[in-house]
Amino acid sequence: MIKLLTKVFSVILFSGVLLLNGCTDPVDFQGIESTTDNQYSLTFDILNVTKSHQTVLFAGDIVDVKIIKNEGELDVSISDSGNNYLYKGDDVSSNEFSVTIPNVDNYYFRVTGRDAAGSVSFTVREKK
Repeated sequence: MIKLLTKVFSVILFSGVLLLNGCTDPVDFQGIESTTDNQYSLTFDILNVTKSHQTVLFAGDIVDVKIIKNEGELDVSISDSGNNYLYKGDDVSSNEFSVTIPNVDNYYFRVTGRDAAGSVSFTVREKK
């Protein structure tokens, strides 16, 4: 009788562990998000969400973009308050480039990942 109770308890416990394991939410973001006056950067082991940052930029400012994609899919964009894109890349590869800001406005840096790992940084250089 004790052996039967032990087996029943073991089956119930094992089933409960399997059920609880299936209830966990997938991780959306595991990494570091950093913002300074002149930089927005993300370094991530897991990115399954959109991360964004808004800042005021001035005509002639230059934004240096550095993308390192280790795995997954990454979409990266820079847009103004009217949702006009200065840069829009879908499923981008590792790359470095610069974007010149045409006029003063609120600008949005966005990074969307799907099972992505890597880093993205936007560094603002003011017009000289």
